[in-house]
Amino acid sequence: GDWTMFANCEPNPCEQPTGSCCFENGECLVATEADCSSEWTMFATCSPNPCPPPPPPEGSCCVPDGSCSVGIETECGGEWTLEGDCEPNVCEQPTGSCCLDSGVCSVTTEADCVGTWTMSEDCSPNPCEQPTGACCDKDGSCAITTDADCDDTWTMFEDCSPNPCPAPTGSCCDPLGECTLTTEVECDDTWTLLGDCDPNPCNLPTGACCTALGACTVRIEDDCE
Repeated sequence: GDWTMFANCEPNPCEQPTGSCCFENGECLVATEADCSSEWTMFATCSPNPCPPPPPPEGSCCVPDGSCSVGIETECGGEWTLEGDCEPNVCEQPTGSCCLDSGVCSVTTEADCVGTWTMSEDCSPNPCEQPTGACCDKDGSCAITTDADCDDTWTMFEDCSPNPCPAPTGSCCDPLGECTLTTEVECDDTWTLLGDCDPNPCNLPTGACCTALGACTVRIEDDCE
């Protein structure tokens, strides 16, 4: 080595060796150990650069379903934003069909749907299951159908037990031939479902018709002269 007469080692008079000083960003600097605040390798040079490359930067990754994760760009299968965060979720939320119990469909995000939501689904045609209810026919009968399958009066979620349908009316003919509109249970004589009284459908009573000559025939009153 190099010798210096009468010199001592406090402080150390010797020239310090250099080496590679590697920084976190992957840069390399030739320096002494004392001048390096990072990883130092004695006698190493910076050509070629011995320093490990810096880790890739992280950011937010948004995928089509609206979920967000933090990672590097090469591992993102969606839209990546440098230094982006996921608290709160910065990703645009997808829309889909929102089906209510009533069968109504609207296009919303999942967060805005209070029914059953299907991502990326549309409302044309309506994909929602249609509710059933009581379908009341004109004859008073009741059937459980959807609104689209009912040609008369339909009530959503209504049951047919007991029958909620109003009793139908019809023509009620009494023995005198008079006609009234009533339900079947209110008619003590001849009743016709959905029958009308204009014109009068009832058979007029017959009776004995005596002529001036003393002849007798059975006919209605209007035909007896």
